[in-house]
Amino acid sequence: MTIPISLPDSLRDFLEEDMRQRGHESLDACAAFLLERAKQMKPPRMTMELDGQTYGLTRLSDSQYHDIWRSTIAIEEDLPFEFALSRSADLDLAETYAVCRHLFGERGRGFDDWKGGFAFPLGLEVPRAPRRPAYLFKVMNYRSGVEYCLRRLVDPSDKRLKEPVYYPPDAAEFSRAEINRFTSFFVGFLKGYFESLTTWWKERFLLAVESNLILYGFDGEAFFTRQFDSPEEFKETRATLAKRLPTPGFYARDGD
Repeated sequence: MTIPISLPDSLRDFLEEDMRQRGHESLDACAAFLLERAKQMKPPRMTMELDGQTYGLTRLSDSQYHDIWRSTIAIEEDLPFEFALSRSADLDLAETYAVCRHLFGERGRGFDDWKGGFAFPLGLEVPRAPRRPAYLFKVMNYRSGVEYCLRRLVDPSDKRLKEPVYYPPDAAEFSRAEINRFTSFFVGFLKGYFESLTTWWKERFLLAVESNLILYGFDGEAFFTRQFDSPEEFKETRATLAKRLPTPGFYARDGD
């Protein structure tokens, strides 16, 4: 492949090799990818306006997430809400990964790679909480679905840190109703963003959920999510696709 612009030979060779390996169709696509990688020097951040309030989301490295996790408590799950959310999900695994990959950088390592293919650890700022961030919010592939995991930061002396159970939300800071509205809004935002992303996404990838015999990715033309009936068919198809679809890398920052 020849790039029809004047570049130093070493840079031209690097870009051409990167284009071949990743399946970029043009120099613009290659440059966009490299710029996205460069953004990881500064954590991706976004704000969301909901009910007249501003929420902030900042990408965390795995080490940052784990360091903060030590001072957090788990928030009780609302199982009926989560079930309804999963039933109404408009994005499949491949589509969810692609949107989060674009918004927040490469996936993190904080997931069970037998039961999932990605996790995106985020710090969440909420309007009435003094801490920045006040919560950990992780978007994670678990088996055939996506989970949105929430943990609240507390003082290091808080006795609840010694009792690792689920605790009810703090209604004065971030109530159950607000948590559910925020999560629904976030999921809807991903759906809306994906509609734009489909017009230009070109990065091929392949991910797997071995526990559920699921393969998902982007083959250069379309996103796909497939579940297989037998381990043999799953393994055979995975090996075939892996020859032309790369496995995504991981987010690297602060020595992770």
